[in-house]
Amino acid sequence: MIKTRLLLVIIALQFIICNLVYANPIRLHPYNKHYFLFRGEPTILITTGEHYGSVLNLDFDYIKYLNTLKSSGLNYTRIWSGFFGLAPAKGSAIFAWGRSNVPGYISGGNKFDFEKWNPEYFNRLKDFISEAGKRGIIVEVTFFSSIYEENLWRYNPLNPSNNVNDIEKLNFKDIHTLNNGKILRYQEDLVRKIVRELKEFDNIF
Repeated sequence: MIKTRLLLVIIALQFIICNLVYANPIRLHPYNKHYFLFRGEPTILITTGEHYGSVLNLDFDYIKYLNTLKSSGLNYTRIWSGFFGLAPAKGSAIFAWGRSNVPGYISGGNKFDFEKWNPEYFNRLKDFISEAGKRGIIVEVTFFSSIYEENLWRYNPLNPSNNVNDIEKLNFKDIHTLNNGKILRYQEDLVRKIVRELKEFDNIF
């Protein structure tokens, strides 16, 4: 009985210690700003690149990708949170926003409705972050990125032709400025939503 109780106390202490260690997200090391502090250890972020579409592209096997990073001694990757220059196969892209009942998205399916969220996207996003964390991999979550050319803008959900939210017709170069009409509100909503969804993870910035 005493041994059993002692074992339970040890397990409980280990659980508490792990929670204390993981309670703080990755941050600059307090004594040497050339390093990060992650899970109680000085850390340098090392990677070979990123796969922006790890979450957005349903055809992408991110478990295999994360295992490859881990086995190669790498601990850092970057993803995009929106469709800003990626081109998954038709029907293979997943987005934060829900769909309307109006057909006509250029890459297949109904147009988007920015008043709705897509739970499937956030489940995939959180699973990716969780699986990365299990492997000690830090994820840079990039909210927005430049739209490099007109052709990419054609596939972007923010393009007025791809949603039902009465977005004004804009030059795609203005999308990530404050001169973007109603889009700013939906961008702010997206950032808030992602921050809320990921606030419990310690392996992101």
